[in-house]
Amino acid sequence: MKALNDKKQYAQNVKDDQYEAKRYGIKGIPYFIINQKYAVSGLQPAQAFPEALDKVWKDDNPAPKLEALSADLLMAAVSFPLTS
Repeated sequence: MKALNDKKQYAQNVKDDQYEAKRYGIKGIPYFIINQKYAVSGLQPAQAFPEALDKVWKDDNPAPKLEALSADLLMAAVSFPLTS
């Protein structure tokens, strides 16, 4: 509890947050920056947050893209003799 009463302890954190808000052009609250890519601003329905987080997850973790190989390439890879 004592730490909460020490105004100097978190002063730099507040200044850093204010600087970042100014850099992004934020003029109101609430304002949430997600993954330095997306923003949720103002009063939003509760569903806005899971949707935003889902979008960030999908953008940062795309499904792997598999390349289909032709039958000829597959056969060449399988029948290539191994040498020791």
